[in-house]
Amino acid sequence: MYEDWFQLVQRPFGTAPDGKVYFPSHGIEAARSAMARCIERGGGPGLVIGPSGVGKTTLALKLIDQFRPHVPVAYLSGRGIISRRELFQTILFELGQPYADDEGRLRLQLIDLLTSSDASRRRTLLVCDDADHLPAELLTEIGALANLATDGFWSTDVVLLGTVDLEEKLRRPELSSISQRIATRFYLHPLDLEETQRFVQFQFEQIGGGMQNVFSHEALVTVLEATGGNPRTINQLCDHALVRAVSNGQRRLGVEAIKTAWNDLQQLPPAEPVSSEDGEDPFIEFGSLTADDELSS
Repeated sequence: MYEDWFQLVQRPFGTAPDGKVYFPSHGIEAARSAMARCIERGGGPGLVIGPSGVGKTTLALKLIDQFRPHVPVAYLSGRGIISRRELFQTILFELGQPYADDEGRLRLQLIDLLTSSDASRRRTLLVCDDADHLPAELLTEIGALANLATDGFWSTDVVLLGTVDLEEKLRRPELSSISQRIATRFYLHPLDLEETQRFVQFQFEQIGGGMQNVFSHEALVTVLEATGGNPRTINQLCDHALVRAVSNGQRRLGVEAIKTAWNDLQQLPPAEPVSSEDGEDPFIEFGSLTADDELSS
């Protein structure tokens, strides 16, 4: 599309999450470390809250890559599971186990697997992305799995990732069991200006080439102002700006090129806003969207 024009081997700004293309921003790396400690301690479920597009799925995939060599791991997407039967089948499938159709037999099979006293088995990790899309009764089932224990030790570690809707859902009385056991929670926020610049540079480096001064500093400031520092939206905007650059004969993009590309993308849903507040919990990151006050619109 624009690879030849900018002498690139492939498009730098992908749209699909990929745990192997992991940009270690301060926020997402702190979240990964916090969730890793939570899993290693085995003290209770971990919870990651953040707006759409901020990197929760990438974080989930990174955690899976980190722990799969050491423990059995099941990855769940809350968007496609609507019944207990589907939940149990998905977990068993992810763990490489056969499964039946009967809900009762599935539950017993899964409990037996997770609580096996076989010394060769290790604690199982369930990573549930888009958990805010799960019905409350399925979150209850996941909470029940997190409560399973064998020989005085918890059998299952759980990490839930979702938007603020998940946090609201967990306040329901019927979900108090899982909510009260959450051991670590982390709030992911968008990138600031310095991280936005490094994020764009990182995307070029992943395909084997530097940024080659394609984006001016002022253009990247405009990228931040337009996207609010949301990584998914940054990818969309930069990719579209490069597409337009070819038709316009541009090899270096400035403010106007970014503004024009952003106007083209206005039919897409905007990134969800994130509110910030002060706090001292080391597992909760607070702060403004940008590092410099003059960038505020």
